[in-house]
Amino acid sequence: MALRHYIEVLPKHWELHYQRVGEIISRTVNLERIIDTMIASYFCHDETKRNELLKLILCTERITFESKRQVLKWIFETYDKAIIEVHPTLFKDLQNIGEYRNVLAHNHLDTTQFITDNIARTTKVNKYKNKKIEFEITDEVMKEKTELITKCHHILQNWEGQAYLPI
Repeated sequence: MALRHYIEVLPKHWELHYQRVGEIISRTVNLERIIDTMIASYFCHDETKRNELLKLILCTERITFESKRQVLKWIFETYDKAIIEVHPTLFKDLQNIGEYRNVLAHNHLDTTQFITDNIARTTKVNKYKNKKIEFEITDEVMKEKTELITKCHHILQNWEGQAYLPI
C-alpha cells in the first residue's frame, strides 16, 4: 500500500474506532448509572443520603464496574433471587460488558495495513499482557455487544423486584 493511500485512509480508520469505542463506553456508563442507583437505593432509603452515596462513592473512580456488579449480584442473591431465576445470564452478561469496555478503553488501535485495508468492516485493538492479544471489532461484534448492553439496561431499569429498590 502506498504511503499516500495509508495517510489518506488512516484518519477514517481512527474515526471508525472512535465511534465504536465511544458507543460502547457511553452505553456502559448509562448501564453503570442504573447499577449505581440500585445499590444506593438498597443501602439508603433517605434520598439525601442516597444522593451523597452516589456522588461521593458510587459515581466516582473509587469503585470499579466489576465491584459494583458483584455488590448488585449479592443484593439480588440475598434478597431478590427472582431476577436471577428470570434472567440467569444477567450477571455473566454484565461481566462480559465490563471486560469488553475495558478492552476498548485501555488498549490501542492497531493500524497495520491489513486492518486499514478492511476499514469498512473491521478495526482491531491490541492488548499486551506478557504477549500481544488482538481483539477484532467488526460490525457484527458491535451489534452483539450493543444488544447485550441494551438487554441488561432494559432488565435492570424495568425490574420491579422488592420495595427496597425504588427506582
